[in-house]
Amino acid sequence: MLYFLGGIFLGWSLGANDAANVFGSAVSSRMVKFWTAAVLASTFVLIGALLEGDAGIETYTGLTQMTLRHAVVSSIAAAAAVSVMTILGLPVSTSQAAVGAILGIGLLNRQLNLVGLGKVVACWFGTPVGGLVTALFVYKVLAALYNRLNINLFESDIGLRLCLIGAGAYGAYALGANNVANVTAVFVGAGMLTVFSAVLIGGLSIGFGIMTFSRRVMETVGKKLVKLDPFSALVVVLAEAVTVHIYTVVGVPVSTSQAVVGAVLGVGIIKGINTIRRQTLRNILLGWFLTPVIACFLALAIDFAFHLRYVPQQSSMRSVDPGFGEVVKNRVRFFGSFRDLAGKEIEMTVAEGLEVADLVRLLEEEIEGFAQDFNDETLVVLNDRVVLRDKGQIESKPVKEGDVIGVFPAVSGGEGPF
Repeated sequence: MLYFLGGIFLGWSLGANDAANVFGSAVSSRMVKFWTAAVLASTFVLIGALLEGDAGIETYTGLTQMTLRHAVVSSIAAAAAVSVMTILGLPVSTSQAAVGAILGIGLLNRQLNLVGLGKVVACWFGTPVGGLVTALFVYKVLAALYNRLNINLFESDIGLRLCLIGAGAYGAYALGANNVANVTAVFVGAGMLTVFSAVLIGGLSIGFGIMTFSRRVMETVGKKLVKLDPFSALVVVLAEAVTVHIYTVVGVPVSTSQAVVGAVLGVGIIKGINTIRRQTLRNILLGWFLTPVIACFLALAIDFAFHLRYVPQQSSMRSVDPGFGEVVKNRVRFFGSFRDLAGKEIEMTVAEGLEVADLVRLLEEEIEGFAQDFNDETLVVLNDRVVLRDKGQIESKPVKEGDVIGVFPAVSGGEGPF
């Protein structure tokens, strides 16, 4: 279960950040209470993930090969990238973070499906455009319908409130169906989860993020980018939901943030470009471009850290010259506690004719702690033959070119000499 913590963390980050894209406008316009929005969003995210989340998972699993370590690294890197942007209060693309991390793994593997990656990136650029165009269309249609209704202000308020709840629920459904692949697809690719388990875990983790940490970002979309009245908020949510759902059918996880900002810009065009706060828009665009780069870099850095292990620094082994001019190369392999001091194996260049006892003294001089661990029960093996059982019983045996020397503590854990 610990292996999935990175994915669960990513799902939490996605829910905390992207819930604003389906209910942020309604909450910021005071048409829907936050907790009503949070409960509805969590519920419909899970439904969407269970019913239509498999298509995006299939796309991601085809981008590159995944191992257990790669899946863990990828999920942690993507979650870290999204979390940084969430703390800053910026709606960013979880899809870009996930693909950026997968790209980092693909670079490590030297194996990447460029056709599949190109399809995903093309959809990134198409998402805000799709949101904008859909918003223009939806605004015109809903405005025409609304103007035909002969209702008073009180009835209009109730109707808009119900429509916002319905549109938010649909947006949450589309979010779960489209974005659950960002959370757990890597674990399916690594063979750790079935598709059903992946969409279930992903949907629940996204819902948890919505319930616990989504309030702050909800205020960003509705207030800082453009001032939305309830009708405009309805248009934005519907346009975002339709856009994201279309890409769900296509099988490409996309950014709900890109869709909603495109929709907000569409509303801004209709209402007048001066309603858009350009500084905030620039910051969001900067976050979009930086997110995949940061996630890719983090994946490379985390994978590098996973490979780190302590290897004691070894100075160049100097020869003990007993009067012979020629030198020979041999290998010394360490086992048990000696491996912690010197690593698994080193290559030594020593004077020809050097005896095993002299080589041991050379190791004691060059490797810190070696002399303290070398006791009367230590075994030294030369080419599968024990030549030194303790310091008091040294068999005279010179080392030759290509010899393999093994150094064993009294108890070596049962592993064989070589």
